[in-house]
Amino acid sequence: MATNVDPDFDRAFFHKGMVLACLDRSDEALICFDKVIQLNPNDYKAWYHKGMTLQELRKFDEALHCLDRAIQINSSDPDVWYLKCVVLGKLGKYEEALHCVDRLIQINLNDNFARKLKEEILAWLEKQRKPERSKEQH
Repeated sequence: MATNVDPDFDRAFFHKGMVLACLDRSDEALICFDKVIQLNPNDYKAWYHKGMTLQELRKFDEALHCLDRAIQINSSDPDVWYLKCVVLGKLGKYEEALHCVDRLIQINLNDNFARKLKEEILAWLEKQRKPERSKEQH
């Protein structure tokens, strides 16, 4: 196995983590992504995939930390912003998710999916605000 050749070869651990994640062996995948991060703390893709794996395990706060770190390293990858938007939505942080969608649109002005997502978040936020407004009027 490639990881036995050179224990400091971070790409081998990265690809092993990807395969394990695809096989739904999330705990083992996380160990691999952690090894990559230990060897190369500025590998934003390792942070991203660790965040994705944590999100799938419903560990949203931990996933958010990883995605924030990935964005610190590379703020121009739309996949990281999209996943952060999803995680924020699962945490009920829709205003922050809206910021992520805006960033997605800045990165790719032709991203129709991001525009649709923004419309859905805005509609949800408006729906949430209506009961608050009617309480204020009474």
